Amino acid sequence: MSCPCIRLLIDNVNKLWKHRTKYDSISGLQTIENLEAKWSCIFVEFILENVYCVGKSCLNKGDDMVWYVPMANKFCSGKDPSTSGTSHLQVFRKQSKNKPIPGSSTINWEETVCLNILMQFVDFYVTCAVCTKNSPNNLQIQRKNCQRVYPSPSRRRMDTKGESEEITYPRIYFAIDNFEQVFSDMIVTSGECVCVELVARTRYKEKESVIFLGSIRYDILKQTYENKATKTWGWAQKLMSVNKKRHEFIRMRGPHGKGFAEMAIARIASCGFETPMSEYGYDMRRSLGDTDKNSERRMSDTNLFNRMLTKRTATTPTAAPTSTSFFGTLSSRARRWTSEADNVNQNNEVEAKPIDEEVNGLGSLNRLWPVKSLNSAVSWLQKTDEEMPLNSFLTFITLQWNNILEDLLSERPKKPILTFELDGFYQPEPYKMGPLKLYNYNLKWLIIFFCSVGIFAQQQNNSNSNAKQQTFLVGNDNCSEDVLKHCSSLKGDGLNDYSLLECLQNVAASETKVLTSSCEHAVWEFKYAVTSDERFKDSAKNFCKDELKTNVQLQSCLELRSNGEALTCMMEHASILNEENMCYKFMARIERIVFSDFRLLAPFMDKCKSAITHYSCGSLQPPTNKENIRIPHSQGGTLECLIKKMTGDKKDDPNSFKIDDECRVQILRLAELQSEDFHLDRPLYFACREDREQFCRHIEAGQGRIFECLVQHTHDQRMNPECAKLLVERAQLVGEDYKMAHPLVKSCEAELKNYDCVPNKEALTKSRNYHLTQVLLCLENGMHMKKADPKGQYSKIPDFTPECKHEMITYRGIMVSEFHMSPELVMNCVEEINNFCSDSGDIEKDGKTLHCLMRAAESRDEKKQVSPKCMNALGLTVKVIDIGSNYKVDKILMESCQSLLSGPCSDSAQTDISTLQCLMKYIDDPKMTPDCEDRLIEVQYFMARDWSLDPELYNSCHDEAVKRCSASDNWHLQDTKKNGPDPGPHILACLYRAGYDDKEPLSMKCAKQVRRVLRERAMRVNLLPDIEENCRGALSEYCSVNVAPKEEMMCLQSHFEKESFKKHYPECYDSVSQFTLLESKDTKINRLLTIACRPVIQKYCEEFINEGIDHGDVQECLLEHKHADEMTKQCRSYVNHFELITLRDYHFSYNFANACQNDINKYCQGKDNSKGAIIRCLSNIVFEHKVLGSKINLSRDCKSQLKVQYLQQEQFDDKEHMEDADPELMQKCSSEIKKLECDKEEKFEDIVECLREGYDELGNECKSLLFGREKIEAIDNTFDDELQNKCKADIHKYCDAENKERILPCLSNNKIVRLLQPQCQKIVRERLMEQSRDIRLNPTLMEACDSDAKAYCPDHYKLINNPRYSQQELQSILVSCLRENYISKEVHLSAQCKHEVSNLILESEFDIALDPALYKACKHLISRHCAGSIMEKNGKFDTVLECLKADFYSGVIKDKECAAQISRRTQESIVDINLDPVLHEACDIDIRRHCRDTPPGDSRIITCLLDTLEIPRISLTTECKIKLIERKKLWNIAHKEFKMEIPKTWDDLLDVVDSISNHPQKNSILSFFGIFIFIILIIGCCCGRCTKRTHLEMKNR
Repeated sequence: MSCPCIRLLIDNVNKLWKHRTKYDSISGLQTIENLEAKWSCIFVEFILENVYCVGKSCLNKGDDMVWYVPMANKFCSGKDPSTSGTSHLQVFRKQSKNKPIPGSSTINWEETVCLNILMQFVDFYVTCAVCTKNSPNNLQIQRKNCQRVYPSPSRRRMDTKGESEEITYPRIYFAIDNFEQVFSDMIVTSGECVCVELVARTRYKEKESVIFLGSIRYDILKQTYENKATKTWGWAQKLMSVNKKRHEFIRMRGPHGKGFAEMAIARIASCGFETPMSEYGYDMRRSLGDTDKNSERRMSDTNLFNRMLTKRTATTPTAAPTSTSFFGTLSSRARRWTSEADNVNQNNEVEAKPIDEEVNGLGSLNRLWPVKSLNSAVSWLQKTDEEMPLNSFLTFITLQWNNILEDLLSERPKKPILTFELDGFYQPEPYKMGPLKLYNYNLKWLIIFFCSVGIFAQQQNNSNSNAKQQTFLVGNDNCSEDVLKHCSSLKGDGLNDYSLLECLQNVAASETKVLTSSCEHAVWEFKYAVTSDERFKDSAKNFCKDELKTNVQLQSCLELRSNGEALTCMMEHASILNEENMCYKFMARIERIVFSDFRLLAPFMDKCKSAITHYSCGSLQPPTNKENIRIPHSQGGTLECLIKKMTGDKKDDPNSFKIDDECRVQILRLAELQSEDFHLDRPLYFACREDREQFCRHIEAGQGRIFECLVQHTHDQRMNPECAKLLVERAQLVGEDYKMAHPLVKSCEAELKNYDCVPNKEALTKSRNYHLTQVLLCLENGMHMKKADPKGQYSKIPDFTPECKHEMITYRGIMVSEFHMSPELVMNCVEEINNFCSDSGDIEKDGKTLHCLMRAAESRDEKKQVSPKCMNALGLTVKVIDIGSNYKVDKILMESCQSLLSGPCSDSAQTDISTLQCLMKYIDDPKMTPDCEDRLIEVQYFMARDWSLDPELYNSCHDEAVKRCSASDNWHLQDTKKNGPDPGPHILACLYRAGYDDKEPLSMKCAKQVRRVLRERAMRVNLLPDIEENCRGALSEYCSVNVAPKEEMMCLQSHFEKESFKKHYPECYDSVSQFTLLESKDTKINRLLTIACRPVIQKYCEEFINEGIDHGDVQECLLEHKHADEMTKQCRSYVNHFELITLRDYHFSYNFANACQNDINKYCQGKDNSKGAIIRCLSNIVFEHKVLGSKINLSRDCKSQLKVQYLQQEQFDDKEHMEDADPELMQKCSSEIKKLECDKEEKFEDIVECLREGYDELGNECKSLLFGREKIEAIDNTFDDELQNKCKADIHKYCDAENKERILPCLSNNKIVRLLQPQCQKIVRERLMEQSRDIRLNPTLMEACDSDAKAYCPDHYKLINNPRYSQQELQSILVSCLRENYISKEVHLSAQCKHEVSNLILESEFDIALDPALYKACKHLISRHCAGSIMEKNGKFDTVLECLKADFYSGVIKDKECAAQISRRTQESIVDINLDPVLHEACDIDIRRHCRDTPPGDSRIITCLLDTLEIPRISLTTECKIKLIERKKLWNIAHKEFKMEIPKTWDDLLDVVDSISNHPQKNSILSFFGIFIFIILIIGCCCGRCTKRTHLEMKNR
């Protein structure tokens, strides 16, 4: 799969280059824009961090070195820097902390990006070809060589001492290592030319272009070589050794002066002066083209990292020099030259001169120089070469970096001429010979042939002499009839003893065909003769001569003396042989013979004699001529018989016959050998021949490849049942003996040694760590440890090869579908498989047995409990399979989840690991099928119990898990004794806690993975091992009926805070509590809530959900918007569920607990954990600090959270669980709630408000609890949600600028209160009534009169501060005291206190209920006397007091207590006319007219009015006069009857008034005063003023 990163990088570079130059619209001049910041961003995104690489397969992630071009080295537009300056570069590893900071002004970021593109993202291929010109416009390619080269901004000079590198930047060098070897076939003769082409191509083939193309003719090469030879050759020839070549160098300039290429020219071997003059002057072991490795050259390798480079040294090891076979030697290569030549010429192919063949022919003859009879022939052949062929070696090419990029990124790139299909492999074209060359060529080989015939004949004679005593099948008269009948198709070269044996054995295996007894015996004699010890050893020494010399193990095999041991030993070591060698082919033939009859294996027959006899698995006697049966050719039947008995051995039956250990070793030993080649396992071969053709037609036999292919189709319905049965048996053997997994052993040979995964001899003997599972675990342990700890003990070991990784995945996949390959399962889960996974009497089909066991393991059904030993075996098998690393090994899972894998997860998941994570995201989603969900949960069940099975989690958290959670250093420990109890669940639980630890946090990458895993698995209780283990009983008791798996956690959370739950299941309570704490901190853990509430979250809470951890903010946001339109019923239920949890225990309200934990520990110890109790406790602390001046106070954060939690409590609307909002209040007010029908309210705040309205009917305990809520709302009106909601519009209209915490004084202002909306007016009146009952509920009055209360009401003030009365109302005792002192002439209250007391009196004028003493005393009179008055004035309560006053001076009121309270109230109003609003309103005009200069207070204004009333010439308004007379009468009665104090100046006034009112002629007196005043008015109107108008005139000025 290609990666888009390079395409995006190229697009960005092109875009920046286009915008780099602009033209000024005013001056018309070209300007260069500074885009260094953007280049820096490109560098970071594409080179440093690989942001756009979509997967680990991206080729560019492997490059660890990054180049930097300093600004001092700036290079623009392809021009070289000053020649006097020194070019510097910097190179760092990506992980280096010393690398320059992105955006640094010291770095030229444009050139840095461009240089790294060339070094990391572009591949370069150079092609050197020898061509002839067959027409003026056409070239024909004679031969060519293509080689990959690597760019370097440096070179190493060979003409100076040392090995220091010379920086060549901005020139890029492409050097060819071992150029003599690479271009050894580049031989140029007359009429030919050398062409060089350099092609650049991006890694994923987005761009490709020719960046250098040039050629040199032969005559120029020859001339250069000869000119330099005349100067040096004369004396140099004497100094040169025979094995040295002289090279001359010539440079090839590129088109338009773009760079150049250097060619090394040398005369080819065996030409001219270099031809040896003696017979033995040439080394016979050297082939044509081999040159001395120490030949001098001017440019060397491109390695820069182990050389000094601008004061910086890096130690990255260099790659090995590129092999000359980079493009391979495939046979298809020769067939491509013709078409390639056509592409160049666009005409018919022209025959090329086969120079190289001629030279190669000479080279071949050089090998025969020691033969004296050929000297004259060689001399004659050398005369035919009149021209001087030259070897032309390309040494290097150099170009400017900007020229390379311009050509590569050009919109019209140059297409290659010489280079075709870079992904393929190239091979020289077979040359066509002309007649003369063909003649010379044939003559040379004719001479060679005659010289070789003698030696060959000698060897053949020796071979024939030894063969006379051999036993043959071909030509054997005993089998002539059978051969003619069954094997007549074998003819010519195909007819030999081994092919005939193969044919006869196949006949013997048939059910319908039978061999004659004589042929049976002949076949037996042939096989016995071939495999006998002496004959076998002789043959082995002949065919394996070279291998025996170099391999000590094979030598030791031939030294074994026991019968058959040498053969068996050689067979065991045959796997290490090269498949192309004769020895390997010889052993393959022998193995086919041996495995056809067990009696040919003496050790096997000796060790298993008793088992063979007991089970009747074969005859132990050799055949005779009389036996006309096929037993001699049992075709592996005996071994197969024992394998069946061994794999089906019932270990639990003590009376059954058991195959002893020695025989078991021999069985496994032979099974190993025959499993390597499909044809050696005769029963399997005959049973699966047709299946092999159907399923594995294109798989080559050998190394166990056929078995590996077939076993993956075991459960295919098309598979032959007999074949499938044998495959299952072989799979079980492979599981018991890892060596039978030949593809794995072969591909992972190096890894098995590097990671010590090869079992020792003791382990092999005891069959411990011998199983395939243990070997796979060891390999996977090495792979995971290398990823998790790159600098650990495995850092120096090479990476796993792709072949090894492939085989590991293959065998893991086989183990999923074929559980027999896991011996642990076979041995420990027999009962479970029989009971749970074979309902039909057989094991589940289609490879579902493993998933069946996994399903049983996660079941809570007591009837389906898996034993501990089976559970351990399952865990081990699942770990071997390692589905987390590659889900594709589980074909059952893939099949079940195909709809998701091909749909939503096909694009979003780029790796196998991320695909499994994608599937987990769709749990409980409608797109998830039930079958897929079941399979996925089965896999996750075991992954949740072993933290190492999640690769990303393991790689990210390995070190921290070891340090903080006592995890093992290794991914898997081979010695299970060291493991103890399974630590997996405990490590995960530890990581979960650490992942949310703010004090000692995990690293960012580890914490991210921990949270991901918890969020994925939190949707099921069985994926949380500690909870499931501790809560099985609780789940059975509380959540067993009608509870879906996804709702089990909600069920536990609904009950776990109950006392009975805590008592019976303390461990479950602890586990659920820990989980709920994490859930309160990270809302994403609650998958059900986040899915159901997605619309609300996206609209209102998106800023919180996008954070890594929301710290409970999303929950608070959802509670705040619980009544939004987007809130669905399902979402509200989940929100209410978690809100209920937090109400029952404040710890689960993360922000509240986090902000207030210290304060709770200090001030609320011993309190219930319910949020209601904690809120009540903390509220009281705030109240006492703010109102009573207590030094104890809450932290600022806690105060803020207290308000949030209080308001959330107010808004609680789950009627079913309303008692949890404040358990104590709901319990102690339960009777009142029923009595007042408050239980019909929807919200908790409505219930509380209902109780407050029915205050007089509440019990003391209920009043006390309500008083606690009233206190906090009184000192901070923002706590009063009822007031804020119902008065929202009025607050905005009248009190928008006021402090919202003290909004009630503004609303209760007598000028505003009458204008409020009815619902607001009602709630304001209720709050004022509460304030009137206790001064502590009136913080404004309390603060204003604090010092006055201490001075004049000390006893009452002490009661307020007495803790005994902190939760009780004091019934306005302190307020009454202050009101008494307010009217006292001896006490002088402070101005602030007077103001607040006067406001209190004034408010009671409008609402008598705000004067509790008066209202209580006259309540019965109000309903009897004043009901009509209230109705007349539309129910306004300000008329009640006027009604009572009228009744008072009328003498209607007989109740002494009520009359006394009216008298008190009358005395208070005398102090200031403002306290008598009715009188003040009636006399407002008169006050402004006659008393405007009179200061208010101390009854001065009222006195002024009374004085005015007595002056006849001054007339008051009628309304004022009437009211004033009524008040004088009221005051007089109160003064006489209730000793109301009045000002002394009022005595005469009140007496005059009394005398007039009591005089019998009062009407005449009043009439006289009226007439007198009227006369004065008439005189004034008619005569005008008697005084001057001075004041009026001055005023008009």
